[in-house]
Amino acid sequence: MTWFKPSDLKELLKLKSEYPHAKIVVGSTELGVEMKFRNILYPIMIQASHLKEMNEILDCGNYISIGASCSLTDIVDFCTDSIKSLPEYKTRILKEMKDMLKWFAGQQVRNVACIGGNIITGSPISDLNPILMAAKAQLVIQSMNNKNGRTCEFNPSFYSGYRKTTLNPDEILLSVHLPWNLELNGYFYAYKQSKRKEDDITIVNAAFSFKTNPDHRSFESASMAFGGMGITTVLAPSTSKYLIGKKLSNDVLEEASKLLMKELPLPPDAPGGMIRYRHSLVVGFFVKAFAQLASEVSNELTNFLLTAFQSAPSNVTDMTTQASQYFQTSKSKGPIQKAIKHQSSDKQATGEAVYVDDMPHYDNELYVGWVLSSKPRAKIKKIDPSKALAIKNVLDFISFESIREKFDNTFQLVDRRDEIIFAEEDVYCIGQIIGIVLVEGTQEEARRAAALVEVDYIDISHEAIYTIEEAIAKNSYYSITPNGSDYSQMIRGSPFEVMQQSGINILEGTMRTGAQDHFYLETHSALVVPEDADEFNVYSSTQNPGLVQQTISEALGVPEHKIFCHNKRMGGGFGGKQRSMPYTLPLAIAAKIHGRPVRMMLDRDEDMLMTGQRHPFLAKYKIGYDNEGNVHSVILDLYNNAGWTIDLSAAVMSKAMYHCDNAYYFPNISITGRICKTNVASNTAFRGFGAPQGMSMVEAWMEHLAITMKMDPVILRTKNMVQNHHVTYYGQTVTNCTVQRCWEECLEKSQYYTRLTEVTEFNERNTWKKRGISIIPTKYGIAYGVLFLHQATAIVHIYKGDGSVLISHGGTEMGQGLYTKSIQVASQVLDIPIEKIHISKTSTDKVPNGSVTGASVGTDIYGQAVMNACVEINKRLEPYKRMDPQGGWASWISSAYLDRVQLTVSGFFSTPDIGTNPVTNTGNHFNYFTYGAACSLVEIDVLTGTHTVLETTIVMDLGQSLNPGIDIGQIEGAFIQGYGMFTMEEMLYSSKGSLINRGPGSYKIPGFGDIPKAFNVHLLKGASNPRAVYSSKAVGEPPLFLSSSIYFAIKNAVRGARNSEEDFDFFAPATAEKIRLGCQDIFIDNIVPKLPQRGTYVPWNINI
Repeated sequence: MTWFKPSDLKELLKLKSEYPHAKIVVGSTELGVEMKFRNILYPIMIQASHLKEMNEILDCGNYISIGASCSLTDIVDFCTDSIKSLPEYKTRILKEMKDMLKWFAGQQVRNVACIGGNIITGSPISDLNPILMAAKAQLVIQSMNNKNGRTCEFNPSFYSGYRKTTLNPDEILLSVHLPWNLELNGYFYAYKQSKRKEDDITIVNAAFSFKTNPDHRSFESASMAFGGMGITTVLAPSTSKYLIGKKLSNDVLEEASKLLMKELPLPPDAPGGMIRYRHSLVVGFFVKAFAQLASEVSNELTNFLLTAFQSAPSNVTDMTTQASQYFQTSKSKGPIQKAIKHQSSDKQATGEAVYVDDMPHYDNELYVGWVLSSKPRAKIKKIDPSKALAIKNVLDFISFESIREKFDNTFQLVDRRDEIIFAEEDVYCIGQIIGIVLVEGTQEEARRAAALVEVDYIDISHEAIYTIEEAIAKNSYYSITPNGSDYSQMIRGSPFEVMQQSGINILEGTMRTGAQDHFYLETHSALVVPEDADEFNVYSSTQNPGLVQQTISEALGVPEHKIFCHNKRMGGGFGGKQRSMPYTLPLAIAAKIHGRPVRMMLDRDEDMLMTGQRHPFLAKYKIGYDNEGNVHSVILDLYNNAGWTIDLSAAVMSKAMYHCDNAYYFPNISITGRICKTNVASNTAFRGFGAPQGMSMVEAWMEHLAITMKMDPVILRTKNMVQNHHVTYYGQTVTNCTVQRCWEECLEKSQYYTRLTEVTEFNERNTWKKRGISIIPTKYGIAYGVLFLHQATAIVHIYKGDGSVLISHGGTEMGQGLYTKSIQVASQVLDIPIEKIHISKTSTDKVPNGSVTGASVGTDIYGQAVMNACVEINKRLEPYKRMDPQGGWASWISSAYLDRVQLTVSGFFSTPDIGTNPVTNTGNHFNYFTYGAACSLVEIDVLTGTHTVLETTIVMDLGQSLNPGIDIGQIEGAFIQGYGMFTMEEMLYSSKGSLINRGPGSYKIPGFGDIPKAFNVHLLKGASNPRAVYSSKAVGEPPLFLSSSIYFAIKNAVRGARNSEEDFDFFAPATAEKIRLGCQDIFIDNIVPKLPQRGTYVPWNINI
């Protein structure tokens, strides 16, 4: 690449004349993405961010001249100053531009992105282009051959196609002339809709420029521009022409909306999907602008409009976020039950924390580039790596053919050996690993080399199955029982017979939850370093170092005692890093073959494509109930989408089935679970591990039942709530049950019934804004799914010189505070300051056979193992404390050492009284339950589907919290992650099985602006738990499901917009699209075009 930085405009024009295909660079916010993710190379770059003529913003009387290189931040500053100093009417365009730029990416991007980049890039969803087109901005274009420049109006004809301009190759965009709004009767409005409020790309945006006649009774002119409705920003000239001379009336509003639909058609298979939603946004934005105009020119002609559309123009209620946390701390000596800071928090906040890919590079290190399947189902005909191997720094290409004689290509994650390292003769999903390229260089070089490997297939994708519904139709299930059955069943009582009894009413329905990406900040990464004596040091971002060690040992044929897996910390795990073996094993093989260190870190797009997500679930339910609301019988059929290997899908289904009562008691119940075999990446563990999906099904039919019976859902839930000494359908007696206390306290602290009255009154006053409220309980079982994992070992070393303590155990730290809590436990037992105690990392050569860190039990088992080790140390030190009670810790340690007392102790813990008898259906499947409740209040914009969470109140029973600061952080974090699952995080697959949204540009997790505006967390007081260390409780997963209170509140708000007491299908996630299309109104029912019949077209995306 050649990079030019011209000294002035003249030199820039000269360079563009000499290199007409060179790219002009200012912020590189678009080019950087193209180069990294689309493998586009630009050999010539010309920097233009510093040139005076292209960085000026000048008031030229009738217009503002904005240099093409002006940053968006500079434009915002100019808008702000102008709005303060000039008449309101004159800055109406600037006000809308400033408001729009508030939602444009993040501040860092706005600091470098420029207005010219928006125009030249030509994105059809540019945030600025509709404003500029509706305002009839002029573009000033220059070249070496035309130094005086030429001016053209900015409209769709500036583009010749998708992201292609009509500029000549030697021309540049010098500046933009934006008109001032010079007339009192000129009005301007702009809108944007995206998947989340902040830092998100547009789905549809619009800008409207209206001018009324002098008496404000009719339109004198109109200009409307829309993004997201074609391959470029588009205008609506026919509708604009129709409005001229028309009065501001309801009839004109409806007729213009119909014309917009005709003028802006979208085929049903248009890229981007969401066809009806995008049409509805065009109408919705027009209605907002029309109603806003009516409110500003209010007269007797617009009074009817103002009454009908009073709440249409405004956005959903926004306010400053406020949060409160209520908890008790211990007043006794020692660190237990105190809000002590996370041990790594300072380093993580400053960026000093070291993760795997931050480790120093070795001189002879190799980097891995991934060759992945581009087909969902195919036979591999030929692999040709010759183009990649021709590159100087490409050392090798490794695939199944390379290793079939020397290494084991299969491995086992749970109970069957169905995983393969490299594809053999077939591929079973897009993103399956075919091979790796080894490069003596960087990640970027490895990625480019891998892209050169050519794979020829015999395509049999017609055999591929992607969705749960397709799997059901084709009977494509995994066997999940020892006898080979393709379903598992849990049953108590006589659920089928009870359904036939007199006095029993029947309710039937379905519920669905979607996939969710883990989106940890640190993607999968690993470094494998071969040592002498055939040893290997493995540094892996994994929740399961022991299984990484074991699978590498099996693949290489090297004993486990020569494989040392290390993990200091992870940048998030959420269950997804239980499945780290497929991305570490290829490195180990490469390190073995070449005797050199091998490193990899997945790019975000690779991680999302390759690693699998939270399991989508489908439930079909049948409920038997009496006229009082007592539920007598439940029949549930559950299905999850496992992907191309079973991975942990059987265990996830089991966890879901064990939570299909949530916090209720049902005397008769049947639950059947089937695991769908499909051709997508293997879905895997995710925070909650199936429990949120199982509990979602219960609450879905609870809501359905309340609506059907016209019963207060609080009363219905309370009537069926589990009590102490109830026996679950899996035979466990419920003890120490506090769900009723959490429920009642949440009702009180949230002021539920006061808020419910306010919601009713608000909805009566507002047609185009609606509110909803919901309160949801949870009873989350704490345990691994298998008994043998309930064991933990910790080793505690005490150093004789200063008495400092080093702890090692098998648990991993992924931000949840396990190391911090372990240190607190040791500090409490040993009665020494936490500063004297350290945990360095988790290593299989220090503590072998560690159980995977998951299921929220890390502190329960590893904390107890640390406690047991420290208790033993105290026993050994007791004689020295008696002999010298004033001596102090260092003195006692020294005395013990001189007396030849061992100062290294191993502590072991296995969870007692856990396990079930499948024959008698008795015992304790779970160690205990964590209880809680949450109430959420939301507001939706009926015209756009936008929602805001106005308030959330959570009450959780965490026993005697070991560390309330960390635990409340876990509650808030789990709740927000669940909020993403239930509202905005949606995995989009093409109709050919390819994951569409592979990065933060198109996949959105909740942002700061999505946090509930009032977020209140209460830890239940006076609770205890004899089943865990220091009477604490597990916290990592239980709060996540409480975010379903937002989902059900949204559904209640949508129900308010439908003006119907009937239940309706409304599956999670409750995206803006589903919210808008779920609302029934004249625009959705009568104006927005319906889609053609299914089967007559191929949709852009499907729901797996």
